[in-house]
Amino acid sequence: MSALGRLLRLSRHDAPQFAAFIASFPSDTDGVHGLAALDSCVPALSAEEAIELLEAHHDGKRLPEGWVPSTTWFWSHEGVLQGVINLRHRLTPHLETFGGHIGYAVAPEYRRRGVATAMLAAVVEASQARGMARLLVTCDAENTASARTIEANGGRLEREDYNPQIERVMRWYWIALDHE
Repeated sequence: MSALGRLLRLSRHDAPQFAAFIASFPSDTDGVHGLAALDSCVPALSAEEAIELLEAHHDGKRLPEGWVPSTTWFWSHEGVLQGVINLRHRLTPHLETFGGHIGYAVAPEYRRRGVATAMLAAVVEASQARGMARLLVTCDAENTASARTIEANGGRLEREDYNPQIERVMRWYWIALDHE
């Protein structure tokens, strides 16, 4: 099934949709992939403040030590935020081990509808426009849905290995970007 929608960078007027999106995830999980920048502070920030922080990170401002600028988009269809995807503008040694260039998550009720595949395809295109040569995307080895999403967007498995940082087996994929 093809996912209808588009990438959207949020502004303050999108705060109600953002709050509803965050609330759609179970509170007992370890954060929303694609929103790592907010994981430790979402409860303390209003939706407007969280959106402002995401924009600051895009501009390279208010970054925690060791973080890099990043762009966060949401997948929007008919005014409903269905997913989030984050592009880190460059890698650090830490991101080469865990996280890569891209993190994403789809709201539970929109999973298995092609949203992740469509979001990743759109961000691959945006990355090409930025002049990036290739993208590192990682996932848990047990997350076969994410692996299929990455592979559907040209991801080539570099390795599968135990990551002691998260105490799980992970996969590291590279997506080569064409520059014509």
